[in-house]
Amino acid sequence: HFAPLFSKNFVEVKTKEFPYWGVYGFGMYKKEFVKKLIDLGMPRGKKVKIVRVPEWVFNSDIEIKLSFIRGIFDTDGCFYAFKSYGKWDEGFRSTYHHKPRIMISSISKNLIFDLIILGKSVGINFIGPKLNITNHKNNENSNLGYVIEINKIQDIKNWFEKTVIPQNPKHITKYLIWKKFGFCPTNTTLEERRK
Repeated sequence: HFAPLFSKNFVEVKTKEFPYWGVYGFGMYKKEFVKKLIDLGMPRGKKVKIVRVPEWVFNSDIEIKLSFIRGIFDTDGCFYAFKSYGKWDEGFRSTYHHKPRIMISSISKNLIFDLIILGKSVGINFIGPKLNITNHKNNENSNLGYVIEINKIQDIKNWFEKTVIPQNPKHITKYLIWKKFGFCPTNTTLEERRK
């Protein structure tokens, strides 16, 4: 989604794998376009720990705020379900991943706290933040991270169907599986979930 949008508004880019960082994306190094991004509020240098919700997003209407939250969730969020592990849980509850969660994580403390404030301004109440250790294949990128969640079923349904309305098929298919069957198995591919 991002590459065509970027190509339309700045300069044409092509996506590719960056195996060293374990990411998929694009790079762009032309000075005039880098300057435009900086003028729009993109911080320079290592952004991962200092990135924040831009002030203009806080001052925007509800549609822009929800679009921003959607963009963060589609890229850095996840929908998952887990089993019940209580002493008295058995049968379906202890066998199937039935308890849904929405989660957004970042190693930027500022971004997570800004998202909590932004969420409240549009009626979304995140739980957290919680501290989390993020371990990556490349140890240089391993860090202390911050997590916010939504765990009430009605809030999760509203997130997918009324407010945020994610666009990433990875999240949508997991949610639809959970909604249809009451659970969402782990380690399924996008294609398996689509079928």
